[in-house]
Amino acid sequence: MGTCEYDLPHLGLPRGEYETVAGFILDALGHIPTEGGYFRHHDLRLVVTQMKGMRIERVMVTRGHLNGGR
Repeated sequence: MGTCEYDLPHLGLPRGEYETVAGFILDALGHIPTEGGYFRHHDLRLVVTQMKGMRIERVMVTRGHLNGGR
């Protein structure tokens, strides 16, 4: 499966010491997330949908205010 790269500024993610959505998640959380873990950044909900060891393989990003967000 190919890698999909996102334009971080387009998603509304702040600039930082990362180049990927996974890097943003690690920076924001300060720890390795578990599969199924999620958090919110403004109107984005980022869900870690697949891990491979300690590496974030897939993230689902949705925009909009949904119930049950952190």
